[in-house]
Amino acid sequence: MPLLIRKTNTKILLLSVILFSSHALANTLSAERYRHIATLTVKDLPILNKKPISNLSVQAIIDGKLQPIPFQIDEMNQKSNFYYEGKEAPILGEAGLLDEKDELVFMYHDTGVKISGQQPKSGKTLLEIKFEEYGEARYAYIIEGSANRSQKKYVDYNVETGLIKTDFYTLEIDPDNLLNWKRHTYKNFEEENKNLIDTLKIRISGGLFTPWAKISLNNENLKPEIIGIKHGPVRTIVKMDTEVKLAGISVPMVNLMLHYYFNEQHVNAPVFAGIPALGLLLKVLKEPSISVSIDFNKLEGSLVTTAKGPKEAAVVDGKMSKLEEQFAIDGVTGDINDLSSVKLENNFLYMDTQNGYEVLALLDIFPESLEGNDPGLIKRSLSVFGDELDVLYHDDNKHYDKPEQFPGAYPEAGYLIGLASSELDDMELTGRVEIRFAIKLFFIEDVGEGGPAKFEHQVRNPPQLSYTIMDENKVADL
Repeated sequence: MPLLIRKTNTKILLLSVILFSSHALANTLSAERYRHIATLTVKDLPILNKKPISNLSVQAIIDGKLQPIPFQIDEMNQKSNFYYEGKEAPILGEAGLLDEKDELVFMYHDTGVKISGQQPKSGKTLLEIKFEEYGEARYAYIIEGSANRSQKKYVDYNVETGLIKTDFYTLEIDPDNLLNWKRHTYKNFEEENKNLIDTLKIRISGGLFTPWAKISLNNENLKPEIIGIKHGPVRTIVKMDTEVKLAGISVPMVNLMLHYYFNEQHVNAPVFAGIPALGLLLKVLKEPSISVSIDFNKLEGSLVTTAKGPKEAAVVDGKMSKLEEQFAIDGVTGDINDLSSVKLENNFLYMDTQNGYEVLALLDIFPESLEGNDPGLIKRSLSVFGDELDVLYHDDNKHYDKPEQFPGAYPEAGYLIGLASSELDDMELTGRVEIRFAIKLFFIEDVGEGGPAKFEHQVRNPPQLSYTIMDENKVADL
């Protein structure tokens, strides 16, 4: 056989193998991994430290070729939040360079098979990133010096109308108060264009000097002001500084910083609550708590479960059942003297409408963000997630709790964080507390094999990561 024909046949065979492998790889992703956002820092990829952000891009094998995939690099500030120039806190590290805690993000489902000699159209292949799980490997490549970018955009946010759109869901929020969610639809829900939610609800509650004189600050008392927006191809980040008001007067005892991370198939809402003197707050407000929940819109017949049981799913029917009264989640575990051991897990809330729409919620904390603070602040800040962490849940067709678009709670589900932990009983009046937590909402058509417990496990345990530094000779030899 002539040498040219043999080489051509070899290339055709190799391309066929790559295309088959790519197709097979795409069909092995779990429900979580399809929604998973690979989030990397220079701690994961130290060779990228101090590299100019504008000079980096990410590519993967698509249809047998090395092609750009959507990615973004989000710089962080000194409070471990998304950095927005001129607002809130100074940048952590140096602007325009990938360093410190800056995040390189891309969709896990965009990774592909290993390259076999393919080169980028421009620039050079700097790194091969390898993800391994269950005996399967997926790859992405860091390209340096290429202007080629993917035109795909996974999320679109219209600031003026408040409409968030992806290929899977829409979410409409009030542009005048971003805490008020007005409308939510999901692509696979059998009742087309049904509004699935009533609204998001955030509460700061407690008894004024006594446990019995209850006051509650709701969405109407919390006035978020947008101080930064980043429109990215993978996620859109909205940063809000939130003023707490009671009877029109600012309440200086609680400072709230809120974020929305709008992603292709989930919404992440980190909250930072700074309390300058929790001991003093506990003198004024008895048994104070912060709660975050979603009030859904008449999703009767849905099945609801929580991480700690009961194992049997409760049916949403407008009336609280004994099963629903037993919903429970775990609190913080670990040693506060070793922040790497501190964890908050086993706290999923899961609802299956049985109509092509499922929702899974998780509560996260960020103990690593407290590093470098005095031990007293660390203890106080983590103790609030202890014995007073609970499920907030209503299944009641007559329940009314402003703000409301529709009467009843069908259901309302979320998390209740009590600030009066037994660990804080003797706290000094001036003890500062920094409460950092995030609610993650995943929109799913099928949670998949292993159910919500496996989904949560995979969220909290990303695939094993390794990397290889590349050069032109190594790429050519592959």
